[in-house]
Amino acid sequence: MKTGTRAGVSALALTSILGLAACQNNVTVVGAPTGGTGPTSSDTAPSAGGDTPSGGGDSGGASKHTTPSFPKAAPSPGDLAGTVVANTAGRKAVPDTTLPLLAPDPANADNHGKIPNTEWPDAQNLFSIKELKQVFPDAESIAIRNCLPAKDYTTDSLTAHNATCDIMVKMPSDDSLTSKVTVTIEDVGKQQDLLSDFDDYRKIDRQTTKKLKDTSNVFYYKDGSFGTERYTHSFGNAEAIVGNGKTAMKVELDPSGFYGLDPNDDYNGSKKIFREQIMPLLLQLLVQRM
Repeated sequence: MKTGTRAGVSALALTSILGLAACQNNVTVVGAPTGGTGPTSSDTAPSAGGDTPSGGGDSGGASKHTTPSFPKAAPSPGDLAGTVVANTAGRKAVPDTTLPLLAPDPANADNHGKIPNTEWPDAQNLFSIKELKQVFPDAESIAIRNCLPAKDYTTDSLTAHNATCDIMVKMPSDDSLTSKVTVTIEDVGKQQDLLSDFDDYRKIDRQTTKKLKDTSNVFYYKDGSFGTERYTHSFGNAEAIVGNGKTAMKVELDPSGFYGLDPNDDYNGSKKIFREQIMPLLLQLLVQRM
């Protein structure tokens, strides 16, 4: 799991978690996004913009998502049930059925169960502006920007399609900096292999967190929460696996900003609102892509 910058974490905790992260992730975002580069979608774009999927290793057309079967690990004490907390802002997850399903052929996986990145979806197609407007009805503007390929360490090359995008959400409380959620496709492969890798890492991460006795920013969820096959929320970052029963995709969602969600302008309160009321909706939409 990527960690990003984690304020308030001890040097020991940060070193341990970063060390685990380096072993776990298969992609790293490369290049610095600049204004006007890469695919862009926004709520002010013409009809050919954000609501129309394009490019990527998708199935080529919209299909109805069906709930897959997948193995679930026994929950550990303290695992959260994955309940969507009610909100008063009118936020909801309404899937955009025009977006394509990801359907890579598991027969093309390598000996480690990894699907070639030429068959990965384009990160720009994971969410539509239409969907995001329902999640953020209080936003002044929404755009999908800074879409970039990433370094795939399995092949030591760049991904064939965009592996990361920023969902830019201009909230009423934002000043000069717009809030955003960075979405990164970390891996695509056979379901059983991705789940096994995730479970192995989660076991180590649980042990490390327990030793450090710092669980205030680490949240584990029961398998199947919000429709995902696996989900962990650690220091603000969400990492989830979604699948179709044969293949699966591991995605990280890293929010920044959104400081004014709490009516009392409480920083921790805003983080809790995002984690409990917004992230579950994004995950429910992400599940629809496979």
